[in-house]
Amino acid sequence: MAESGLIRLEIDEAAVDVDLLRAVLVEKTKPSTREGYTKDLMDFFLFVTQGEAVYRIEGPKRKSEIKAQVKIELSRLSQSFVGIGRLKALELAARYRECMMQRGLQSNTINRRLSAVKSMVRMARRLEMCDWTLAEVDGLVVKPYRDTRGITASQYRLMLVFINQFSLAGSRDYAMMTLLWEAGLRRSELVGCDVRHFDGEQCRLSILGKGRNEREWIDLTVTGVEVVSAWLELREEYALTDPLFIALDRANLGTRLSGTSVYRIVRALAKKAGVSDHFGPHKVRHSGTTTYLELTDGDLRGAQAYSRHANLNTLKFYDDNRKQLQKKASAKLAETIAWH
Repeated sequence: MAESGLIRLEIDEAAVDVDLLRAVLVEKTKPSTREGYTKDLMDFFLFVTQGEAVYRIEGPKRKSEIKAQVKIELSRLSQSFVGIGRLKALELAARYRECMMQRGLQSNTINRRLSAVKSMVRMARRLEMCDWTLAEVDGLVVKPYRDTRGITASQYRLMLVFINQFSLAGSRDYAMMTLLWEAGLRRSELVGCDVRHFDGEQCRLSILGKGRNEREWIDLTVTGVEVVSAWLELREEYALTDPLFIALDRANLGTRLSGTSVYRIVRALAKKAGVSDHFGPHKVRHSGTTTYLELTDGDLRGAQAYSRHANLNTLKFYDDNRKQLQKKASAKLAETIAWH
């Protein structure tokens, strides 16, 4: 006799596939964050699988097929790593940190990559794939914002001179460079925008800020609206859900422009203008913030609104560097021991 006509439902255990890498990435709400974690884990497993000799070779000089294979095998490698045991994992992580230091990578980069590996192991423990973590692997001490001065507005204008605004790529690059400067955007905020996030009529742009789960509107200047509108006009065909800034090379045409590509564009323009060999998008934020503080004689509140730093004390580093307080203090003390 049927039990009140109810159908018995059961979970298909075979359909519940525990994928460690997927579990790590699904917690990251922003596509740029997921991409960053993937790249950091790829870097770690390149070291683990290929050894220090191959890892020390500069990124662009490595064989692309090796990196491609690591990416394909990333899910399997992640699950294999947590199976090697705590002691071996600690040794590999410590050697990885040492090798990154020997390569001269910045402390922030080293800490970010170690954090990705530690996050992967924490997730494995939550999933009962292991019973240990890499909490003992310490990151490096980072001194915040040692040099925040960047470049001057006239130097930045010189970079813009090298952009042909009337070409498709030039129009895109000019719009990006304008937004980076006037709105203080981070790379992830810039490339994370779709066409629908640009509101020309209201002169605003919807961005997903650092550490945020919801988008926020920021105001654009008339110039900012004009250059973005000019880029879209030259682009001609697009949907509202398409990325606001796209790749234009043959291999990636129409796909979302990556943060790495933005970095290369900014760096190339800086080199052409003779500004710096190591100038990137984040330095644009530094430069814009410092320039604003110069123009306003230290308006920290305005600089905070521009840069969207949660902590006002962060902006004091910019203002102190702008005023060169240490240099002035040293000069005063030098006068006390100078021979007259």
